[in-house]
Amino acid sequence: MKEQEIYQKIGELLWSIMPEEAVRIDFIGSIYPEHYSGGAEWVVANGDIHYFPLGQRPDEIEGEIINLMKQLRSTLSQEWTQYKFSLFDNMEFNIQFAYVSDEDSWPMLYLRGVSDLDENEINYKVIYLDARTNVLLSRYELSRRKHPLNLYDTLLENIEEERKLIKDFMLKADLVIDTTKTSAKELQQILEKAFSGKKTKLNVNLTSFGFKNGIPLDLHLMFDLRFLPNPYYIDDLKRKTGNHKDVMDYVMRLEESREFYKMLLDMLEYLIPKYEKDGKSHLRIGIGCSGGQHRSATFVNMLYKDLSKKLDYKITKFHREIGDKTEV
Repeated sequence: MKEQEIYQKIGELLWSIMPEEAVRIDFIGSIYPEHYSGGAEWVVANGDIHYFPLGQRPDEIEGEIINLMKQLRSTLSQEWTQYKFSLFDNMEFNIQFAYVSDEDSWPMLYLRGVSDLDENEINYKVIYLDARTNVLLSRYELSRRKHPLNLYDTLLENIEEERKLIKDFMLKADLVIDTTKTSAKELQQILEKAFSGKKTKLNVNLTSFGFKNGIPLDLHLMFDLRFLPNPYYIDDLKRKTGNHKDVMDYVMRLEESREFYKMLLDMLEYLIPKYEKDGKSHLRIGIGCSGGQHRSATFVNMLYKDLSKKLDYKITKFHREIGDKTEV
C-alpha cells in the first residue's frame, strides 16, 4: 500500500469512530523494534480532551491503525518512533512524527535523574506508591484516562508492563505505600508522619472582593456583605477604602455589622479547626460586597486581626480590588 493510500485509510477509520461532538480526533502512538502502541482521543469545541471509556474502546479499529502506521514506517525514509495523526471535522488531516530513543524513555530519564542527584550529593527521598491491579483498573475507569505508558492495546497489559519497568524503583524507594485501601486523607497523614514528624498547620487566607468583578474561583467559603449599608454613598467615604479608619469606624458602628461580625467570627473559630481535621492544608475564605472597596475590606481586616489572636494558624489577608490603598 502506498503512502497516500495509508493516509486515506487511516482517515476513514478515524472518521468512523469520531464522535458527533468532536471537532478533532487524534491517534497518538509509538513504534519501536520490541514494542508498539497507539490510541485515540478526541477534542470538543471548548478544547476539552475526551477518551473512550474502558469497555467501549474501538480496539479493532485502533489495531488496524497501528498496523497501518507500521506499514507507513517502512515506506518513509525519515527515522521516527512517535506519531500523531489528527483528523478534523472538515475531513482535513495532519500527521506529525518525532524520534525518541529507548534511552530517552521515561524510565531511563528517571534513573539518570537519580544518578545525577547522587553525583551532586543532593539529599532526596523516593516514595513508591502502589496498589492492587484490580484497584488500578477501577481508578483508570473512573478517571477515563489512558495509561501514560500506552505501549499495548489493553490497560491491563500496560499496567503489567509498567510493573516490570519500575520494579527496580521500588527497591530503591525510601518509602513504599500500598494505596489499595488508602484514602487521599490517609495518604496525606502517612506522608506527614514520615517526613515532617508533625502535622502540617493549616494556612488560612482571607480575601475581600467585589461581586461586580466576579467571584474568585478558588474559594472554600464565601460570605456576602451586600445586605449592609454601603459607605460608597457617603460623600466623605466614597473614595476611601476599608483600610482607612474612617470607613472601618462607619461600618462597625452599624448594629447589623457588629451582630453579623460576631456571628461570623464565632462560626470561623468553629469551622477552621474542622477543615484542618479533615486534612485541608489551605483554606481560602472570601468576603464580598458590591465593589470590594469598603464593607468586605473592613471585615477582612477585622477578621485578620481577631483570628490571628484567637487561632494558632498562619492567617493571611488579600484585598483583590484595593490592595493596601486607603483611598482610590
